[in-house]
Amino acid sequence: MEVHLRLTIQALYQPGLLSIENGWCLNVAVVDGHIAGLLATIPEQHILDQLFVAPDAQCQGIGAALLDEAKQQLPTGFTLRTPVTNAAGHRFYERHGLRVVKDTSHPITGAPVRCFGWKQ
Repeated sequence: MEVHLRLTIQALYQPGLLSIENGWCLNVAVVDGHIAGLLATIPEQHILDQLFVAPDAQCQGIGAALLDEAKQQLPTGFTLRTPVTNAAGHRFYERHGLRVVKDTSHPITGAPVRCFGWKQ
């Protein structure tokens, strides 16, 4: 298995995409020619916004590799939020050194979320 990282969103820039213009960085994990996972960060805000691994690619180290990439991109620390019901995700983040910051509501949807943080 080969995991390719550092494909930044700037290479995929399209005018009018507000998120891209606001400094998002997208990384993908490619396994056997297929995208198996993705990582989206907002470096200027120290936010890990999205970390996803396809269900059939989980438990292969892809999530850990993407999280390590986030730690390299954001070496002074970052926060993320995940649904409070995502127990497997909570265990994953805690196993990789993140700590619960607080439980709150998602600012857009109002759904309950758990915020995690990481600092070197």
